[in-house]
Amino acid sequence: MSKTCLIVGFGKIGKAIKFILEDRNLNFIIIDKNNNNPLGLPDSQTFSKIDFLFIGLPSWGIRSGLEFVAPKIHYKTVIISLTKGIDSQTFFFANQLLEEMIPQNKNTAILSGPMLSDELMNNLPTKAIVATSNKHTYKMINDLFKDTLLKIEYSEDVLGVSLNGVLKNIYAFILGTIDGLELGSNFKGYITTQILSEMSKITFYLGADPKTSYSVAGIGDLIATGFSNKSRNYRAGLEISKFGSTQIKCEGMASLKPLVEIIKNKIEELPLLKLAADILITDAVAPANLKKSFTLV
Repeated sequence: MSKTCLIVGFGKIGKAIKFILEDRNLNFIIIDKNNNNPLGLPDSQTFSKIDFLFIGLPSWGIRSGLEFVAPKIHYKTVIISLTKGIDSQTFFFANQLLEEMIPQNKNTAILSGPMLSDELMNNLPTKAIVATSNKHTYKMINDLFKDTLLKIEYSEDVLGVSLNGVLKNIYAFILGTIDGLELGSNFKGYITTQILSEMSKITFYLGADPKTSYSVAGIGDLIATGFSNKSRNYRAGLEISKFGSTQIKCEGMASLKPLVEIIKNKIEELPLLKLAADILITDAVAPANLKKSFTLV
């Protein structure tokens, strides 16, 4: 008997997940803001039969998306969040938002790691982490992706995996800025080590396992995102350093201000994060002075 998979948010990552799983004999249901057929949205009876729910929404849309589906979701449905951002209303990470909005469901998980959508759609392999407090939930997700090009491993550090998905986006912006300033590979290599140090510090400060920053959900995702022109976060940093502004909307820029609020008493211990805030929030660093500011870090 085929299983039913609901994807809420059918942007690039939602499409990539569907592409990976297309040969798994699944019934797919798609809910997206661009859905032009409201009669095609699932009813309560259909919701009760959904086996897997993927949340592919950006941080600025996840709350409204969850408000729509949360009351209808069955307690046995496996819920997998792909969101790598912070809810600006509550300053919650994705795992915390799931706990708040779908308390009846204990089968929630975070799927995170180096998963550039363009590469997934081109059948290129990768590995990611499923973070959940429920080992049975992990087993069901692992079985779902078995024999696909997306290999997964287990982590019980749900907050750490969710948090590092946010951090890598912010720091990928920094790496894009460095490339835009043409500071060179040597300097970028040095800054990457400093970024990893800051990511593990923040992870520790917020009560998660700092070793998660050294996993595929941390450094692995950072390298994929911060060294690729396919990443919106990287390209945003590149454009700001080259042109002084960007029209790109990305998780790194959207999550920076909430993160700074969360850890504001530690910001002086995190010079690269502070520099990002000075660029994007306080305007303390003008684009013309970016190169000098980086070389002082």
